[in-house]
Amino acid sequence: MTSIKFQEKTVREHLSILNNFGIPSVEIRALPSQNTNKKICSKIFLTSDPEKVVGFISQKKLEFGTVYTTFNEFDPEGINKGESLRDSQITNVRFFYIDLDPKRAANTSSTDKEKELVYQLKDKIVDYLAEAGVKAIIQFDSGNGYGLFLPVQRGITSEVKELHKSFLKVLHKRFSNNNVHVDTSVYNPARIAKLLGTPAIKGGNSEERPHRLSELLSVPSEVEDTPLSVFERIVEENQLMEIKKPAKQKKQKDYVVADARKWLNHYKLDFQETEGDTEGVTLLIFSSCPIRQHKNNQSGACLSVTKNNRIRFQCKHASDQHATITDFVKRYPIPNSARIVNRFSEEPVTKKALADGHIFNYGVYELSNKGVTFLSQEGKKVKIADPFFISETTIIKETHDVYYELHFQFDGHWAEPQRISAAVLQYSRFKGLVSKGLSFNPKHEMEAIDYILMQRKTASKVYAHQSVGWVLEEQTPVYLLDESYSKQVLSKPSVIAAESPYDFSSKGEGKAFQQLLKNCDYSLGLSLAVAIGFTSFVFGHAKIAGTKEMTNFLISLTGLSGSGKTTMLYLIASFYGNPRTLIRTMNATSNAIIKLAADNNGVPLILDELGTTAIQDLTAIFYQLSSGQERLRLNTSMELRAQQTFSTVPLVSSEKRMKSLVGEQGGLYARYVELLDIQWTSTAKEADAIKQYATQNYGHVTKQLLNRLNETSEDFILQSLEEAITCLKEKVNDEHLDERILTNFAVIYTAGRVSNQLLDLGFSMDELESKLLEMYQDTVQEKKNAAIDYYSKTVEIILKNANHYMDAKNTAQKPSGTIWGKVSITADTIKVNTFSSVMEEQLKRAFNTNDISYIIKNLIKNGHIKAEQGRLTKRVRINKQSQTTIELILPLKYKDYFRLNANYLSAGVESSYFAEKNLVADNLNLDKED
Repeated sequence: MTSIKFQEKTVREHLSILNNFGIPSVEIRALPSQNTNKKICSKIFLTSDPEKVVGFISQKKLEFGTVYTTFNEFDPEGINKGESLRDSQITNVRFFYIDLDPKRAANTSSTDKEKELVYQLKDKIVDYLAEAGVKAIIQFDSGNGYGLFLPVQRGITSEVKELHKSFLKVLHKRFSNNNVHVDTSVYNPARIAKLLGTPAIKGGNSEERPHRLSELLSVPSEVEDTPLSVFERIVEENQLMEIKKPAKQKKQKDYVVADARKWLNHYKLDFQETEGDTEGVTLLIFSSCPIRQHKNNQSGACLSVTKNNRIRFQCKHASDQHATITDFVKRYPIPNSARIVNRFSEEPVTKKALADGHIFNYGVYELSNKGVTFLSQEGKKVKIADPFFISETTIIKETHDVYYELHFQFDGHWAEPQRISAAVLQYSRFKGLVSKGLSFNPKHEMEAIDYILMQRKTASKVYAHQSVGWVLEEQTPVYLLDESYSKQVLSKPSVIAAESPYDFSSKGEGKAFQQLLKNCDYSLGLSLAVAIGFTSFVFGHAKIAGTKEMTNFLISLTGLSGSGKTTMLYLIASFYGNPRTLIRTMNATSNAIIKLAADNNGVPLILDELGTTAIQDLTAIFYQLSSGQERLRLNTSMELRAQQTFSTVPLVSSEKRMKSLVGEQGGLYARYVELLDIQWTSTAKEADAIKQYATQNYGHVTKQLLNRLNETSEDFILQSLEEAITCLKEKVNDEHLDERILTNFAVIYTAGRVSNQLLDLGFSMDELESKLLEMYQDTVQEKKNAAIDYYSKTVEIILKNANHYMDAKNTAQKPSGTIWGKVSITADTIKVNTFSSVMEEQLKRAFNTNDISYIIKNLIKNGHIKAEQGRLTKRVRINKQSQTTIELILPLKYKDYFRLNANYLSAGVESSYFAEKNLVADNLNLDKED
């Protein structure tokens, strides 16, 4: 079987997830037994730069082999070059790893049936963990089995390692069977797992036991950690359920939380303090056993105290070796002075509450207006930072990226809030906030991070959208503006993201628009403006909710200065938000305009003054805007970039006709609607009234329309559009019917009808319909005229320059001036072969465009040009050399234009330019020159 290659996209996604969950660095490792280069390859990379990992895999020729990665946090500066990561170098256990595999022969891939059994067990374990309180689960396909990553809260590495080990044993005893087992050996913190997107290579690659790609299955929408106490409870509950013989029962590791030193001092127990073998554990060694006297009573008993004040008792003497902290507490009850109450404030933090003296507690951490403190092992409050807290958590719907609104004091005053990424709240990146003004003790960076990770849970949670317009959420159309609007109650209502280029804020009175219409006497210009203002709204809904194929188009307000075009664009923008920010000009690059349109599915993209553009040829940007997606581009790795898409109807204004800006291209007439020479405002007074309204009252009309739309039937807009198409078709002759162009005008008509009906505007729909039909007829006629011009103009170019062509039958007779190609006459036609470079240049000049492929395709389609299959050109021999040409077929009536032989020259035919010009005009019905 063919070897399978790694998937770069999945590799990037895996590293991005690790980065989002607070893992800044990973060690990427490949083993010799599972790669073609038969070498151990190992290197440390930043998860924020996945491209370097992809490059490393290609450079080391690991594309067809298994590649592994670490997944817990470590300090890269402490790792020597070429050295593999060790457990002692892990600074934080970020995930509990669960590996599920089928039982099979060693060094073989699993069969499909074996793998299916693993999948079934994986689902059972996921259900169990969710019910047990595990907050987030990352699921993945390892190639031969399945696995889970469980994000966990920070704890002492050695203790978390032991807990992970016990937890895996519980899962093994509870779920492993004769076919599938839970691997209990993957608890060590420096463990490596497959880098998802790389193949699983075990044994030979066969149909029964194939090599497969590892891949992601599901990722939680939020970065949420499960407390270690949840896993402790799972372990304890399962241990209690086990039935074992008393002699084989494992000694239970009991502990209590208290201030150990105050406890012992209260009972005047003599002890010495020393560091334990485990990092972060302190031993309080008694001078004599506090429970009973022993023959050898020295150094036999002690309390072990963790950083989090968990206290355990042990005695080395045989008579008390089973004694626990429970026995110690019975003999020495914890006094009130030694009790530690781990309080957790649930109310959100505010600056006012802090100013009023309120204190917020998060376990051993405390926030007040004086700063953030934590309770040391000695029971002392240690200040770790000036006051800082998170007031709001924002989750981006489209990307699931998480951001926090961070507040902090600087020099005794509250600084401007900072919007930070969730990835900042991790070791090595947190210190970067110092440049923003955050002040904390660098010795207590880990405590500062622990504190803020606890405090953030009390902050309000907000979902935000970067897209605008219509989207489907839970199979329901939802309109995204300043907020999300829907008929249904949304499980995740959202607001516009802070990074959005759109401003949908509101100002003034909502009822002011109806009053404006009355003052302007419901003019045709106003009704047209309202219709095109909601065309994007209707079009975006039809694209997202309908089954009819819809093609993007553009609307141009074309006319002389002073006709009120810009005034109406301001009015339209005011329907949605602040017109000063929603109206853009074309004085930008093509990429900038496309980025502005990206993810817009129902809000008009308004571009004023087309004449101000710095773009020399608008054809390319016009095609992108009217196709609903940007052109395909390659990235630096020569891969296709993801295309930006949109379902909006751009509105532009211009003093020039569209065909003069993008060429007379028949196919483009279905991609734009040109509202030509409309007097948008009847008087200067009306124009001033509209401008004043738009700048003083905005952001209301579309929201009013949404509220009314939510009171209608689900398919109100789609039904209205179908009725509009039927209505307009009935009033158009078959010979003038163009489905695509008609649909464009039907969308505009529907937008006018829907807004007029739902907002009770009072416009005359008959007048609007009549005007739209008139513009439709003009557009169809222009398209027909443009289609005819392709052939006639191309013929005109050739006949004007007939003296530049060689005679195919008499190559000795050279043409005058530059050679353009050759001409040959048959019994029925004239065949003219023009060098492709020459013809392309002439067509670009004639049609004022840089893209002439559509002209060639049109001429080929209509039989005027003969081309090789799959090409626009034809190769022929000219002067004994193969040349790329455009071959045009002309009727015999034009043969006299070509000087084909000496007999023709002796006939005395007039050869001056003007004689040729007039003869061409006679044949093509062109205007003659004087």
